[in-house]
Amino acid sequence: MKILAFLPSQYLTDLGATLPVAPILSFPDSSIIKNGNPFFIPDFDTDFSAHIYFAIKISRLGKSIAPRFAERYYSEIAPALTVKADNLLATLQRSGLPWTSAVGFDKSVAIGEFINYSEEDSFTFTIHADGQESVSIPVPDKKNISDAIAEASRYNSLKMGDLILIPALTPDIRLIIGERLTAVVNDKELLKFPIK
Repeated sequence: MKILAFLPSQYLTDLGATLPVAPILSFPDSSIIKNGNPFFIPDFDTDFSAHIYFAIKISRLGKSIAPRFAERYYSEIAPALTVKADNLLATLQRSGLPWTSAVGFDKSVAIGEFINYSEEDSFTFTIHADGQESVSIPVPDKKNISDAIAEASRYNSLKMGDLILIPALTPDIRLIIGERLTAVVNDKELLKFPIK
């Protein structure tokens, strides 16, 4: 299974970068934390934050998928979070070094419960973080999802079960020991992410 995540635009802004294509990070399987399991703050940094994503589960094999056909390649969506080590990431960015150790470490990606998403669906994920203001995010429209699948499939063969992570246009959430992050849609909790 591949986990392909598009970078949030603020990561590039921090670098002062302008790129002709949307950059994609590939996460190893070991980066996934099972929904409901706690995230334990590692000892290699003092500040960690999470970015909110939408996870799209690929349902069939494809390569170089045209946007107009992309909706045939998925039917489920889930809330997701990716964790980054803020100080380490800043150091690696300044040094022009790969970011993997700051964003792709073990248990750095939380994937919520998947729900069906058809063309007629329209709903909002609400992210709750203890001690922080809740954030409500509408699910990306079909065009954004189709464009993401098309872009990811330019460089990767997509297989059933692969995940594409599309960043939400929200600020990062600071991770604080003892707090908990949850994602809810229509009063149903899809993601629980205790921090320890």
